[in-house]
Amino acid sequence: MAIAIDGLAERFANETAPDAASIPNIIRRTRAEIEALCAFPGSPPKHRAGALARIRGVANAHKHHKIHDPNLPIASEDDVLVVGSGFGIDAFGVGKPGGPEALINDKIFGTRKFLGDAPAAILAWVRFLRSRDAAGLKDHYSAIGLNERDFCNAHVDVAS
Repeated sequence: MAIAIDGLAERFANETAPDAASIPNIIRRTRAEIEALCAFPGSPPKHRAGALARIRGVANAHKHHKIHDPNLPIASEDDVLVVGSGFGIDAFGVGKPGGPEALINDKIFGTRKFLGDAPAAILAWVRFLRSRDAAGLKDHYSAIGLNERDFCNAHVDVAS
């Protein structure tokens, strides 16, 4: 899942770039916009700081043992753990109700659950594409227990 989410910025840039030289800038800007849209429901929706960077880190950790990108919050595959229940880690209600959790040791935000980041990023992509009137989107999406309707036309409070 992490590799698929991580590749979306490149796919978007390849489809929308006027020329090959502009692709890296489009990727960078797109990732920044998606990161700002990563959130959990609430009033207002609560920003999920670092979610996209953690997903990118997990994707890179699955492909390489050591990660050499200083912009990513994990250093190696050793920072991606599938262990225990994760009880008491991350926000209340984040993750799955039973079984081992995939935990990410983030050097900035501490230990976080991957199943907190993935749905926030997926729905951020849906919001991003809707804001650009992308063709082919369904009326409604949900991702791993989060419902897109909880985010419709809502401002994400990045400061909180």
